[in-house]
Amino acid sequence: DEEAAVLTLASRAHQRLGDGAAAAFAAGGATMAAERSGDSRVLAEALVRLGICLEPEHPDTAVEHYRRALELYRTLGDPRGQSHCHNNLG
Repeated sequence: DEEAAVLTLASRAHQRLGDGAAAAFAAGGATMAAERSGDSRVLAEALVRLGICLEPEHPDTAVEHYRRALELYRTLGDPRGQSHCHNNLG
């Protein structure tokens, strides 16, 4: 989904510029767009991005997003995505 992809990129840009709040807001929008699209891979990617943004201030919420993404990657049979989630989960 293009909307989710653009919002994910915006989230990364905001985070690199040091604006964590804007990064999290864009990542949340990416997650909502991905859910509407019905594309599990796009949703998993958006959930990981959202987790990364939330982890510094809301680690428990970030873990929930990483775990949800992990389940999606397992369903998709994507070992690389699963590995990314495991790395973020510690």
